[in-house]
Amino acid sequence: MLAAMRAFLIPVMILTATTAVAAPRHIQQVSPPSQSHQDHDRQQPAQPEASPQHSSRSSRSSGIDTIPKDRAAATYAIYSLITPGSLIRKTSTGSTTRWAIAKQTVSFADMNPRIDPRGALKPPPGDEKAFHQAVQDFERLRYLHFRLERHFRLGHPYTLLDAEQIRQLRAAKTSAYPGSTLRNRYAGYAGITFFSAVYFSDNQQAALVYRNDWCGVFCNQAQWFYFEKKNGHWQQMSGMTVPGI
Repeated sequence: MLAAMRAFLIPVMILTATTAVAAPRHIQQVSPPSQSHQDHDRQQPAQPEASPQHSSRSSRSSGIDTIPKDRAAATYAIYSLITPGSLIRKTSTGSTTRWAIAKQTVSFADMNPRIDPRGALKPPPGDEKAFHQAVQDFERLRYLHFRLERHFRLGHPYTLLDAEQIRQLRAAKTSAYPGSTLRNRYAGYAGITFFSAVYFSDNQQAALVYRNDWCGVFCNQAQWFYFEKKNGHWQQMSGMTVPGI
């Protein structure tokens, strides 16, 4: 299975200017779920038609922090490079005028399909150390959520949607009778993009990030990306696409 997934690896070069920032030091380490929780995860396969699930509580009331300042610039630079995905672009029409992005990042437990970056990617030859450091950052932070802010540089109108708005958008796209109010409210959106946090190497010169584009029942596409910063520009080194079933 691992060999088959790796067959999809597609090196792509994407450039953008950004500013180097210091490695983070103040994020609290979070222990993974208990063994019973992990067993439950293994016993409950992800439903292919569903998008990542989110808490109904607001980011502020649930105590979810924004992206730490010492990694925010690099995080939003990388997000902006891959927003939206090809699936959202392809399903966009003349009537879809805005891109939707989930306001809260997804954790590893939220991912649907749930994919470990080590099963989806392999490091470019010659610099495996930076990749493995980013994986260690993923292991440390993978069960945390962060609240996103309007720091994307897209050159296109976009909206950050909270959990209730995401529920309404999904209903507008999938329900047989969503009602004219919901249908009209979300008519301008082709779907929604979910992001994980960005997981960095020690010197923030390499990074991993997960993106899931959702556009309806049986219409979603998840992907892990690996970036390296070369000559002041982020370059996508590898990535694997997992289409919705």
